[in-house]
Amino acid sequence: MSGFSSAWLRLREPLDRASRSAALVRDLDCSVGGDSPRQILDLGCGTGANLRYLAPLLGGSQQWLLLDRDPMLLGELKKCTAEWASAQRLTLIPSASGEQMRVRGNGLHLGIQWRLQDLAEDPADLVGTDCWLVTASALLDLVSENWLTQLATACSDVDAAVLFTLTYDGCVRCSPALDDDALILDLVVTLFGEFGMP
Repeated sequence: MSGFSSAWLRLREPLDRASRSAALVRDLDCSVGGDSPRQILDLGCGTGANLRYLAPLLGGSQQWLLLDRDPMLLGELKKCTAEWASAQRLTLIPSASGEQMRVRGNGLHLGIQWRLQDLAEDPADLVGTDCWLVTASALLDLVSENWLTQLATACSDVDAAVLFTLTYDGCVRCSPALDDDALILDLVVTLFGEFGMP
């Protein structure tokens, strides 16, 4: 789950943003008891594009924990998030440790922490009991069925919402060609057809 350059992630972020469904995010139940911030876990966070997309749509008080196994991308996360905050006229407050920051303004109160983490480990250990949302972007095609099943169970156990995105433009190419390619293509078309996508 690594090997992506920050330049590539920067290049694809605007297209990913334009391709996502804001309505799907609005369908999340954003209520949470008391004044507690909603706890959000972002898996395979890269440079933080998922946070930058979701945080303004969710609004209010949020506490983010962003995990990735690539230290270079986590270093870029700080820079990209600072640039985003400035462009959005938000106030960014870095911590002395350099491993977290706060962002405030426009109805947002974000606590942001990031951690170097190998996501291949047991996903049940990643999901805390106070987790409100587990999210990831462009991760589903990089994990095994067993890992995903364990994560789904862990989320269910703590009643956490799940929002995973995978950018799909309606085109599938298989290389090298294998016997089951037609079956896979039929399953992809069926899955995306159920969600009203091309």
